[in-house]
Amino acid sequence: MNYSGVGVIVKNKEGKFLLHLRGGNTKRFTDQWCLIGGSPEEGEDPLVCAVREVREESNLTLENPSLLHAFNWDDKSIALIKGEVDTEKEKMILGEGAELRFFTVDEALKMLDSLEYTNPYLDQFKSHARGGSKR
Repeated sequence: MNYSGVGVIVKNKEGKFLLHLRGGNTKRFTDQWCLIGGSPEEGEDPLVCAVREVREESNLTLENPSLLHAFNWDDKSIALIKGEVDTEKEKMILGEGAELRFFTVDEALKMLDSLEYTNPYLDQFKSHARGGSKR
């Protein structure tokens, strides 16, 4: 299947999740917390895209990427990928956006639930973090 977008749930070895605060120069979700993600290049596999996007935005290598879920949004098909990073082996460096931060599940859910906005990527993350996905 061809996907028009990829969102990545990134978890470190301590079980914390990486969220990305997008900057003011983006078309969507400007100045909002979101998952790392992006658009696949022509013919690019969504798992390869996820690895590339995580590298571009955080300087980290996504390990064991797998398709968690697919959903439609705004007439686009989105692949939700999950994977792990090893922050003991690699240093996280902000490549795009305003901030990257690891959160515990409780911290992430509390922060995301308090936001005045939501988006389908965050909704999928919250469902996964609350145990909504068994994959």
